[in-house]
Amino acid sequence: MEPPAAPEEEMPLTAAPGPAGCQLFGYVGIEAVLDQMKIKTMKMGFEFNIMVEKGVKMKLTVTDTPGFGDQINNENCWDPIIKYINEQYERYLREEILITRKRKIPDTRVHGCVYFVPPTGHWLRPLDLEFMRRLSKIVNVVPVIAKADTLTLEERAEFKQRIQEDLKTHAISV
Repeated sequence: MEPPAAPEEEMPLTAAPGPAGCQLFGYVGIEAVLDQMKIKTMKMGFEFNIMVEKGVKMKLTVTDTPGFGDQINNENCWDPIIKYINEQYERYLREEILITRKRKIPDTRVHGCVYFVPPTGHWLRPLDLEFMRRLSKIVNVVPVIAKADTLTLEERAEFKQRIQEDLKTHAISV
């Protein structure tokens, strides 16, 4: 009687010969292809399409601020972001006031900020309040509960209500 066959596992390909003597490393399978496509897309960037009313043509630019507020000392961490927003407005204004200006002025101004609020389920952090207070004076701010699907419907409703109360209490216009 033969022993039962062991269940198949995903076997790493450690150093198999590849084309023209190249060595291949990693896993073989569809997962590797998907990871490679993701890496390529993140390096090259991607197009983001959004539908608006009445067929308006739109160029959408998304500027990410990864790691905002993650430092140990977050004092004045909003300064580079506010500086960037102001620089874009100044650049546009300088082009617009020229006597012989371009027919189409590139518009790199920041028109809105989607502010992702961490899904704590509690109140807004002082950092969130201060940044939104400063930001709302120069750009439209849209607070969004990040990873809202991690909260129950009741938790999400309560958190949304607390956020609205915080914004009203601190006179932050969104």
